[in-house]
Amino acid sequence: FVRRIYDGSSSQAVRRACIDCWRHWGDRASFMRLRNQWQNLGPDEQRMVWLSAGNFGDDGAHARSQLRRTLAQEWRLGFESTIGPTFASCYEDWVANGS
Repeated sequence: FVRRIYDGSSSQAVRRACIDCWRHWGDRASFMRLRNQWQNLGPDEQRMVWLSAGNFGDDGAHARSQLRRTLAQEWRLGFESTIGPTFASCYEDWVANGS
């Protein structure tokens, strides 16, 4: 059911909610599917997948290590200064320490 809703929706909010459901249910197959489609996901979905990775043990840790190098470019807001932390680094810290 959730997969059908996700695939049929263009709403970022609905798609993020579906990813959050998979995170809470521990749906590893759906997580891996999204991880493999990373470059086709929008930034909001990517952030939810990144957050979800923490619920998938070694698979999640491996996904984060592979995807980490893309974050600075993928999650760039467009108005960040060249000095100081980026949005991507702040989000990573929040996921690691505050979520």
